[in-house]
Amino acid sequence: MRRFFLFLEAAMLQAAVRLALWFLPARTLRRAPRPASRNPQPALSQLAWAVNASTRLIPRSTCLVRALAAQRLLARHGYPSTLHLGVARAPNGLDAHAWLECQGAILLGAPAPGRYTPLPGRPGDQYS
Repeated sequence: MRRFFLFLEAAMLQAAVRLALWFLPARTLRRAPRPASRNPQPALSQLAWAVNASTRLIPRSTCLVRALAAQRLLARHGYPSTLHLGVARAPNGLDAHAWLECQGAILLGAPAPGRYTPLPGRPGDQYS
């Protein structure tokens, strides 16, 4: 039952982030949420599973949508994380990718090694 509620929570967060990216300026979403003060309950692997599994329900759920939703889901459960944005050359210009790091490891959206050049973050932002 716990997995179902995590799945539902992840799906709702992805839908909210997808809508926000369509209608709001990106700067409103770039600040990382503060982790809740409660002790983390679900394992990181369960939270990552919930985001990945619920992706099929959200139209046009890109790597950025998944990473932003996962960052908010982790914060709600007491885990701080860092959103990484990177770019790479592509045949038709540039290719961009977003991934999420938590506790020193890439939790979601691991890029191919050496493919993307991470964009620098601003001081105070929890993304890079």
